[in-house]
Amino acid sequence: MALVLKSKDGFWYWSDGNPLDPTFPAALYGSIDGVFLPTDPTSPPKSEVVCPRSITFTVPGSPGAEVTVVEDGGNLDFTVTMQGPKADLSGLFFDFTNGKLSSLQVSGDPDITQFVTGAGSVINLKNGVNMNGAKVPAFDVGMEFGLAGIGSNHLDIHTTSFVLSDAAHDLSIDDLHPTGETGIVGVRTLSVGQKLETVAPYAPTATPDTVTTLEDQSIIIPVSALATDKNSGAILSIGEIGSGPEGPQYGTVTIASDGKSLIYTPTTLDYYVDGILTGNQDAFQVCVTDSFGGEVTSFVTVNAVPVADPPKVVDQIAAPHAGDAATLVRFDITVTSDDFATINQMSDYIKSFSLSLTGTNTSGITVTDTDGLLSGNLITPPANQGQFTDELLVSLPAGSTFSDTLSMTGTNAEVENTGSPATAATTITQTITADTETTLEDTAITIPIANLVGGANMSITGVAPGPLGPKYGTVTIAADGQSLIYTPTTLDDFVNGTPTGDQDVFQVYSSNGAGNNAVTLVTVKETPVADTPTVNVTVLPMQPGDPINEVRLEITSQSGDFGTVNQGSDFIQSIGLNLTGTTGATSIIDKLGLLSGNTINLNPSNQGSFQDEVDILMPANTSIVDSLGITATAAETENPTVSASNTTSQSIVIDNAQSSTDLTFQTTGQSIWDTGAAFSKDFNTGFLGLDKSYSTSKKAVIGTLGVSTTIASAGADLHVRAGVQADLKITAGDISATLPFNVGLDSTYNKTTDTMQIMATDVQLGGGHFTAHGPSGSFTFGLDLGLSAGAHATVFGTGPSTHVSVGSFTKPVLGFSLKSSQLSTTINLPGGAQLTLAFPNVNTNGSNAGPGTISGTGTSNDIVNLSGDLVAIASNIIFGTDVTDINIGPLSIDVLDLILGIGLNVVQKFDLNSSGLVPALVLEDGTVEPLSFGTPLTIPNASTHDANHDGKIEFGLGLVPTATLTNNTSLGATMNASITALALSVSHIGSFTAFKAGTTVQLGTFPPIYNKTFALNGFGQQTVTQTV
Repeated sequence: MALVLKSKDGFWYWSDGNPLDPTFPAALYGSIDGVFLPTDPTSPPKSEVVCPRSITFTVPGSPGAEVTVVEDGGNLDFTVTMQGPKADLSGLFFDFTNGKLSSLQVSGDPDITQFVTGAGSVINLKNGVNMNGAKVPAFDVGMEFGLAGIGSNHLDIHTTSFVLSDAAHDLSIDDLHPTGETGIVGVRTLSVGQKLETVAPYAPTATPDTVTTLEDQSIIIPVSALATDKNSGAILSIGEIGSGPEGPQYGTVTIASDGKSLIYTPTTLDYYVDGILTGNQDAFQVCVTDSFGGEVTSFVTVNAVPVADPPKVVDQIAAPHAGDAATLVRFDITVTSDDFATINQMSDYIKSFSLSLTGTNTSGITVTDTDGLLSGNLITPPANQGQFTDELLVSLPAGSTFSDTLSMTGTNAEVENTGSPATAATTITQTITADTETTLEDTAITIPIANLVGGANMSITGVAPGPLGPKYGTVTIAADGQSLIYTPTTLDDFVNGTPTGDQDVFQVYSSNGAGNNAVTLVTVKETPVADTPTVNVTVLPMQPGDPINEVRLEITSQSGDFGTVNQGSDFIQSIGLNLTGTTGATSIIDKLGLLSGNTINLNPSNQGSFQDEVDILMPANTSIVDSLGITATAAETENPTVSASNTTSQSIVIDNAQSSTDLTFQTTGQSIWDTGAAFSKDFNTGFLGLDKSYSTSKKAVIGTLGVSTTIASAGADLHVRAGVQADLKITAGDISATLPFNVGLDSTYNKTTDTMQIMATDVQLGGGHFTAHGPSGSFTFGLDLGLSAGAHATVFGTGPSTHVSVGSFTKPVLGFSLKSSQLSTTINLPGGAQLTLAFPNVNTNGSNAGPGTISGTGTSNDIVNLSGDLVAIASNIIFGTDVTDINIGPLSIDVLDLILGIGLNVVQKFDLNSSGLVPALVLEDGTVEPLSFGTPLTIPNASTHDANHDGKIEFGLGLVPTATLTNNTSLGATMNASITALALSVSHIGSFTAFKAGTTVQLGTFPPIYNKTFALNGFGQQTVTQTV
């Protein structure tokens, strides 16, 4: 068997899978990577070859015998078969190399009964088994089969097989032709008594052949190169090819139809096969036969000459990475040898990868690689087994137009660095172009393929996805692939806060379908177009303290890009104000303080949105119909001269109404005593008079010889209560009054802010007056006297004492009544006194020339007039005499003389005061609003009160005066008296008085009987109306 030594996983193996025996003789296998012949190429074991060396021939006879001899690992395997049914084999004779006879042995057949060897000396064996009469005098080897004698078991031996061996020598078929001998084989059959003989043919001799061919090229090997044959006229043919370990390992073998040659075709023959180092060799066995029945296994060794195959170079546009610009094109390149991913992997490798850039703008393009291997234009790949990958990064200039070609060459080399050729290269090209177009930022543009790439039959196949595609627009490819339409969507100066440079850059791919591919960097530049801004005006509500003629406006303007991804691409450049109408503004200011003249000028920092408050103060106290025009202008950030404007207006309408009205308010029949109509009232003066106690005493003393002696004594005491009281019952008394006022109304309806303001004033005018009429009723007068007195007198030790009591200390001793209907009456009293009673009659008028309190005072006639000795009057009334004059013995006493003059009248003082009018404001829809004079009333959302929806608001201001009346009613009193109390006269003592006063003594005063301030009602409500 031909064995190939293989290296795998660090160990050496024979191709049959057995490990290399380190003791194996080196001479048998030569160099380590050779193809090795069997251990005994002359006589290998028959199990190790496709066909063992053998001969098959016939010994003619009737019947004849067929003999086959096979070499088997140094032994010879014999098979003899008789060709007739009655043939019985009894002996076999043949020549053999004489030097091997001594150790020659036979085995394998128990029917062998004799085995005799001897150089030229074997011709007749025992038992009649001989070849006497043969063509040769004797043979070298003879053997008997079965027992001797006719009728024995020889008749049963039809075939035999045995093995010749020699422990000292390898045996071969060539041993049947010893030098100098004929090589005749003899067969003895006893049943028919034949002695058969013939010359044994030679077996072909193998001549192993070694050939060389390219690793990918077939080679023809003739049979003549594989074996020789000593038989005269022998014809050699190729019978079969070994299989499995005996067959070719890395190619195929085809036998020519005439058997005269074979064709070896390498299939996987290479330096490495399936990870095994082959040494670029293959080996196989070939069975060669000859026309004499011989055959032998020959051996073919094929040496392969390495051939470098052109590698496959593939480039593919790679997916972009995060952050890649559209100007960056990534190419995944792969260079692959033919052996890669086959069982020949590692037989060759990718040696280099080179680049070449040609075209119109090579200087603007830079090429790098992800692995950092590119040096200049060359990449030397690291160690590889036939495939190299890398990523090229081609950076293109945006905004340009060019057409370049990137050539990429991959070179493949054989691992053993020899071959025909040792290297091979493949070049592919990639067309890279650029195109720049310009369009308005809101206008689509059609780009024909001619603008993108040259060359016949090119069509647009696609647009790069993700970040390499269009960012600010959409691309539609025409159905025929001959153009594309770019439609801007968000293309502007800014997109999502990032400046774009006013351009969109993307990659477009095209191909002719036959390997010519191109990538085009398309730059679409935009011409700015300003979008019309929005401008909105909102009327703001009035703030506390705002004048009614002020209008606050919130102005908001936004560009078309604000709030979109293009925010920042334009801005609000200015806000212009223009007030037109019949009235100019008093002032116009803005909250941010940006207004200059009539314009607010702005810069791009607002990014397209601006808001400000404009406060317009119009003239006061006048009606206004004006309009404020507001113009917002938006401009492109990159070119502020490109602008667009929008105008709106806000009407400013203010209605003003003013009035001044004099009103006179009257009230009649109101009580002078309390709020409301006249009513009854009782007044009692209580006791008015004198309530006192007096006492006195006196002695008469004489002295003789220094001794004092009382000869007489006297004393008296007095308690007196004297006066009057009156009871006045009022059943009437009323007042009528007139109060004039001026009412002013100043109303402003700011229809712009929908706010109304009403300012009301009231002023009390001069000319107010009142008249108070006296009361009616009844009058009761009472005379009060209470007197209790005691007196005593002693003269020379004896004398009288007395006590007197008059009247009452708790109630009047005399009473009189008078009704107002009686007017007056005069009453004559005992003791010559007179009492005049009259009902009070008082009417009071008041007026004022200017505003303020209206006052008036009235005094009635005397209602009581009394004069006389009150004590005598009372005593006479009670006792019919004056019991206060007493004369008893030596004592004479006048208890009390009270000469009283009383005059009473009624005094009334009225004060009429007004604090102003009470307003009641009722709007057109019936809403009541609180209003204070002198304080503006502001009514928001005034239009909600416009009941008839005529744009005007009517209101009524109901007015009622607030007035108070002060009634101070008192009794005017004149009370003078002459009083002598306890006037005593006693004999021996004389006269003396306890108390005595003249008419100038004031006995008492009368306090006010009524004093009250109360509301004076009854003034009717008057209404002032106004429409604004």
